[in-house]
Amino acid sequence: MLCGLLCAGFAGFAGFAGFAHAETWRYAAPGRVLAIGDVHGAYRTLVDTLQAAKLIDAEQRWQGGDAQLVSVGDLLDRGGDSRMVLDLLMRLQPEAAAAGGRVHVLLGNHELMNLVGELRDVSAGEFAAFAVDETAAERDAAFESWRAIPASAANAASREAFDKRFPPGWFARRRALAFDGHYGQWLLERPAAIVVDDTLFMHGGASTALAGYDLERLNRELRTQLLGYLTDLRLLERAGWIHFGVPGETRAAVVQARLDAADTTRADEAAAAATRVLAFDEAMLFGLQGPLWYRGLALCRPVLAQDVAETMVSQFGVARVAIGHTVAPALHPTLRLRGRAVLLDTGMLRSVYRGRGNATEFAADGLVAIADDSTRAALHVDSDSVQLGFPRGGEAQLEALLREAALGPNNTIRARERGSVRLQVAGASLDATWYPNVAGGARELAAWRLDRALGLGLVPTTVERTLDGIEGVLQWKPAGLVTADAAQRGAAGGDAWCDPGAQAELLHVWDALIGNAARTQDSLAWIARDWTLLASDHQQAFGASTELPANLRRRPLQIGPELCRRLGALDAGGVKSALADAASSREQRALLRRRDRLLRDTGCASAG
Repeated sequence: MLCGLLCAGFAGFAGFAGFAHAETWRYAAPGRVLAIGDVHGAYRTLVDTLQAAKLIDAEQRWQGGDAQLVSVGDLLDRGGDSRMVLDLLMRLQPEAAAAGGRVHVLLGNHELMNLVGELRDVSAGEFAAFAVDETAAERDAAFESWRAIPASAANAASREAFDKRFPPGWFARRRALAFDGHYGQWLLERPAAIVVDDTLFMHGGASTALAGYDLERLNRELRTQLLGYLTDLRLLERAGWIHFGVPGETRAAVVQARLDAADTTRADEAAAAATRVLAFDEAMLFGLQGPLWYRGLALCRPVLAQDVAETMVSQFGVARVAIGHTVAPALHPTLRLRGRAVLLDTGMLRSVYRGRGNATEFAADGLVAIADDSTRAALHVDSDSVQLGFPRGGEAQLEALLREAALGPNNTIRARERGSVRLQVAGASLDATWYPNVAGGARELAAWRLDRALGLGLVPTTVERTLDGIEGVLQWKPAGLVTADAAQRGAAGGDAWCDPGAQAELLHVWDALIGNAARTQDSLAWIARDWTLLASDHQQAFGASTELPANLRRRPLQIGPELCRRLGALDAGGVKSALADAASSREQRALLRRRDRLLRDTGCASAG
């Protein structure tokens, strides 16, 4: 339905070169294969990185022979030298081809943003780089057009206000990035995904929303829908429905208001274009689950994301998916999800991300990171059960802080009640929840240990601690937590990269496993920035009944392949190590019986 609407806007634009030939988007690899993550205008670092990888020489000419270089997008925004980055890669493409190699550039979400006029991340330097292409007459004409727009009269009264909103180079840059402009047309020819040898390269990643897609369909539909949208925007601008000063971020509201007020008997063509423009905002390929924006393979808990990754590598017939978009926490090329996901974004733009340039080489004997200073190293392996924004040093460092950091002022430690505490950490603070052992602290610690043994990441980091002579545990409270009730009222905000429904299902399986019949809304919270679910208050778990909790017995629980594997591998030794003195031998045996029931009732084939 949507493609039909958007393709109508594309009809008749037959001169677009990007559709002139068929393409499989699969490439054999007779030579080296290297990939870089998000550049964001870091031209000098990009040059250093390509030279370190021996792909260009001192004169910045291709010297890689039959090697293939893949850029996974986000060349633009934030850094000031993005135009130089574009020029370099555009020049290297024919040079590499002449030598038997290739330079592949994929479309990133920041290329998309610039093409559709979302300019919130464009730096002053990026506009200034185009000032040379902009004449005084062009700016004068734009100013007069701006002054003639009734809605902008208050802002357009002074040239100073105009120049601040549209700095020198703004109009030349817009022209160059239009769909028929020098850079815009080239960007529209970039695919969203390719396969080189046995690796699928994308900017954001492959989610299950891409079920049924192959490379040809994905790239064709994304191009067609995007060009249709841009064509309709130009039609609406020429019809006077919108003007150049309407930001892409607020365009839909302006178009909707104009459509509501339109006399469609006199503006049928514009009204139809407006309808298609509004439909574009709902297009899956350009949404949070689409290949340009998805972050699940980089951020979501592996027990769930592993199944997504396995589905995608099978669907596209590859060994792994290599992505950018999300800066790797280690600021180094990173393997995740047992090697199914490769994180290429290492924060190349130092002024913003404090990272460095890296090229990842995909060799037959393994993957190697080549830094911008020519050092070579193995890829970092991310084994965290969940990305919770741990301090540098990971969860081990967080455990140490919870055990050792001093209590801040105004903390009240109760002998028989849980409560909130604040620790002092190097001039900052760390929030935690206090559970005295007499109020179930030992079982909260056991829940965390079992959670980590299974690699679920549901229970926040928990450690033993004695405070004011009272034995208990401290459990970390990450910043930005939102209660479950508040989340249901829409207060969480953020972007739901990690499927809330799948996380809720994981929680149900967890409660069934540990025999927790006391789950309440108050024991749940979401991390607002990305909708990561966390669970606490396990004092009534780990009972001796072999039955599932009453509230879960009639619920058709779902267990994916990865969780099935992990549950099946859980044995008596692992349960004893996790639960220790917090649960009796009878309670430990009951947990394994509940596990067996879960595996049987869900049709999960035990790996144990």
